[in-house]
This record gives sequence, structure tokens and C-alpha cells, in this order.
Amino acid sequence: MNKLTFYEQVGIVIPGSVFLFGLLLFFPVLQTVLTKDGVSFGELGIFVLVSYAAGHLIAAVGNATEIFLWRLVGGMPSDWVTRTQTSLLSAPQIDLLEKKVHMRLGITVGNIRRLDPKIWWPISRQIYAALRKMGRRRGSIHSMETMA
Repeated sequence: MNKLTFYEQVGIVIPGSVFLFGLLLFFPVLQTVLTKDGVSFGELGIFVLVSYAAGHLIAAVGNATEIFLWRLVGGMPSDWVTRTQTSLLSAPQIDLLEKKVHMRLGITVGNIRRLDPKIWWPISRQIYAALRKMGRRRGSIHSMETMA
């Protein structure tokens, strides 16, 4: 069995266990699951397993909420560069982005400011993938300098 990643521990198991522990506090009937003498190793394992599943359900609700909220404000910030008026990047930065996308990824995008977000989405995912391959989760336009 693979070890749990940091994300799975912090983003899945911990929220799931906090949720389950909260359920135990709010619904005393569920407290019969835990004995007064403590928790056995097996019960702890079951609690962690159920916490993992509950954490995934909580993450799914969070992801759906995130999608809904980003749609309310006009899309994700990575799509904001396709707007004609944006405060996310300056005009010279967008010009540099257009050049870097062409140079480093071989994609001619033309004017990003008028690009359909549906066309921009896979390009932005390719930029993220290239940055991640370089070991950078998030990077600036200048970090594209070293992209292979």
C-alpha cells in the first residue's frame, strides 16, 4: 500500500476526521461506537478509513462550490487574461505571455485578450503541466524562460 500523500492527509483525512468527530459530538447515539476504555487499534483504523471516505465527500462538495463561485465572478483567474480589460496582468506581461507560449510550447495564440476562454483553457493547462514538470507548482511568466 502506498503512503498517504501530504494532500491526502491535510486535504482529505483531517477534514473527514474532524467531520466524523463533530458528528460524534452532536449525535450522542453514535458515541456507542467508541468504548469508554479507549479506542482499539482496529477501531482507529476503521475511523481513519471512514474519515478518508468522508473527506472525499467533503472535497467533492468543496470542488462543486468552488466551480459555482468562480462562475459567479466571471471564471477562474487563469481565464481573466482573455478579457480585454484585466487587472491580473499588465499589457506588457500579456504580450510576453503570448511570445512565451509560442516560443516554449509552439502554440500561436495571437491576441490572448480576445481569445475564447474555451480555447485558452487547454493552453493554460499545458502551461501548468510544463511548470509542474519543471518542479514549479505555480510560476510567473518569467519561469517559462527555462521550459524545455
